[in-house]
Amino acid sequence: IRSMSASSDGVYIGLGLEDGGILILDAKTMNTIHVLEGQTGAVTALAFSLDDSRIASASDDNTVRVWDVHLGSTIGKPLRSNFLTSLAFSYEKKRLVCGGWDGRVMEMEIESGEETRRWWASGPVLFLAFSPHSTRIIISVAEKNQERDFDAGETVDLPPKLESRCHVRRYPDDGSRVYEWGEQP
Repeated sequence: IRSMSASSDGVYIGLGLEDGGILILDAKTMNTIHVLEGQTGAVTALAFSLDDSRIASASDDNTVRVWDVHLGSTIGKPLRSNFLTSLAFSYEKKRLVCGGWDGRVMEMEIESGEETRRWWASGPVLFLAFSPHSTRIIISVAEKNQERDFDAGETVDLPPKLESRCHVRRYPDDGSRVYEWGEQP
């Protein structure tokens, strides 16, 4: 197992495998619901959409794919990128943000596969999370957390007290941030 993601409702677990396969499991029974195939390199990152109807996968074969969780089929064209470590869906499920070991962060449109924005974080990207209206994104890098404001086109560092072992996981519906402290998963 190279990567893992759980659906927000706790119904599904996604497992990314070394051989490029993805297992969608029932979280209660651990029975396999779908085996998703189409990537040829290790699956390095997985992310469920907010409504848990889609899962995105990044692979060492330099593709990012979006899958329908219920049907087990791909949505849109494969997106092209390499060395990705994290993924996050926009709330409307039209865009995907991808982060890499080199600090690169890209926003892509799912249907067209087109890159719409690119910027650089201050280090390897560990986690990503969109704000409720998809106007901001939290970028958790190796040594600090940053927030990108799309409207202003700026990236700012979050307060230093949040840097040590803090991982931003998500924004609740009210736009506040939810942090978790502890060792990296």
